[in-house]
Amino acid sequence: GQQHVEAADGSMAACLCAAEVLPCALAHALTLASATPVPLLHSGMKACVDAGRLRDADRLLQSMAAAGCPPDVRAYNILMAGHSRAANPVAIGRLLQRMRDV
Repeated sequence: GQQHVEAADGSMAACLCAAEVLPCALAHALTLASATPVPLLHSGMKACVDAGRLRDADRLLQSMAAAGCPPDVRAYNILMAGHSRAANPVAIGRLLQRMRDV
């Protein structure tokens, strides 16, 4: 199998590598781009959710604003779907509250 190098901060590259969505070198190169497009962030979140890494998906959601693109409805829906599959209604309630606060 492919050897993965994960970023210590739980970055999108680490999540994409762990989910084996992209080769690690490509995932890390994409995160070095100065402007990360929203669809790439959505894909990263979805990969994290599909791999059961909800905390990493949440970190990506939180990093969207720092990347100059505040979280949108689709980003919240991706994460809520993951918490729904994990039967975690408390986390869904917190996400709904965060959406209201934005």
